Amino acid sequence: MKRFFQYWQNYGIAFDADLTQQLALHTRLYTAKREEMVEGPLQARRRYYFVLSGCLVCEKYTLTGGMLTQRFVLPQESFTSTVHLYTPRPAHLSFTALKATDLLVIDNSELQQLEQKYQAVSDILHILKQRYITQLDLHVQLLQQPDGYARFCFLQDNMPELCAQVSNAYLQRFLGISNGTFYTYQRRYLLEKLRKK
Repeated sequence: MKRFFQYWQNYGIAFDADLTQQLALHTRLYTAKREEMVEGPLQARRRYYFVLSGCLVCEKYTLTGGMLTQRFVLPQESFTSTVHLYTPRPAHLSFTALKATDLLVIDNSELQQLEQKYQAVSDILHILKQRYITQLDLHVQLLQQPDGYARFCFLQDNMPELCAQVSNAYLQRFLGISNGTFYTYQRRYLLEKLRKK
């Protein structure tokens, strides 16, 4: 909890004694192991997760039985097992830890009550929603790039935190390119950066 409070206090969000007590009462810390599926596509346990450290991949099953990488969830970001906080409908997504990941977990219903009662909780959820929207916008821009190399460059230039947290294998799946192509692009990208210096 201490990490959670410290992080949001940097944003100027104040936690009074009552809110601090309520959060301690209704949240729990959970450490997901590497490759552990925290939420499955059919579970929808109606929980909200805040990532304190680590990283998760969000994937969706395709009609052919494969997995499509939707997004990654990095530290100080969040996700829920339902379509959104205020619905019981499952999102049909899986969230898997890519490394040991510390999560602050709260039931959706408890978080809804806290949001209605405390402005600080409402402010935090607003910031997290804006982050999610910004991330989606970056993903749309990435997909609009004209070719695989342009997508690779866009990812490196605009999502450095993601590149630092996620293994190359997952980045390859996210970009839709092979292992060999990824390393060809990486070498070309680094050579172009060196030439510009």
